[in-house]
Amino acid sequence: MPLLHGTPEGVPYVPGRRGTPGALRSVLHSFQLFHQGGALQAEQAGGGALVVVGAGEGAVDELLLDLRHQYRQIEALLGRVEAILDAYETVLTEAPRADHRFRIEHCQMATEAQLDRMQRLGVMASFFAVHTYYWGDRHERLFLGPGRAHRIDPLASALGREIHFALHSDCPVTPVSPLMSVWSAVTRITREGRVLGPEQRVAAADALRAFTLDAAYLAFEDGIKGSLAPGKLADLVVLERDPLDVPPEEIRDIHVSQTLVGGEVVWADGGMTFPSRGRIA
Repeated sequence: MPLLHGTPEGVPYVPGRRGTPGALRSVLHSFQLFHQGGALQAEQAGGGALVVVGAGEGAVDELLLDLRHQYRQIEALLGRVEAILDAYETVLTEAPRADHRFRIEHCQMATEAQLDRMQRLGVMASFFAVHTYYWGDRHERLFLGPGRAHRIDPLASALGREIHFALHSDCPVTPVSPLMSVWSAVTRITREGRVLGPEQRVAAADALRAFTLDAAYLAFEDGIKGSLAPGKLADLVVLERDPLDVPPEEIRDIHVSQTLVGGEVVWADGGMTFPSRGRIA
């Protein structure tokens, strides 16, 4: 999704130093604009998701908006989880909305208390699970220390609270590789081969659901995708082995035999294929 720096016309940005309430006031104002000035129309159009990126622990620095004609999505980058939840709770208190499916992107350092609050508010998460592999060692040694590093991407804690969550790769930050992300969620193995926070590992079935049906649910698209069912999009892959049956350490190495889009095979071993033109190596 393209993002626009600053704020759109009619949404004042309140300048403030990092950590001051000014930026949060601007976020709150923009959330209220979204919530009260078009959310119902967007919901009827099948959209209306509100996404906030919570990667770090600093205050909300800048509001980045992309007001699309159908979806009215709003994203704020680099927001502290607590500040985001404050904003969500303010909006939902002033203008309650059923099935809002608000979420926090990354949600990397959410505490147990913050997850309790997310559960109460019905806020969901999209976790950057492969973060444990690419940066887990550095977080433990340099940035967060062992105790906090072991909690990054707290999938098991979210699952225990029945919080809907998805997984993502944050492409182009890391390659688009769903099986790699599933492997990371299941094993939490770092680049140096250590397990970071084993208590936050989840089962392969839960990780696969987070990349399929629950990911679709977060985007209000579970009626058309995310599972194999009559009437849904026939976009799927055929795997050489079952991720639920192989040793967890081997999930990322499972070979993709075929990719189908709209029920048509568009890739198979040997190259891309097109029904009317045959195979392209």
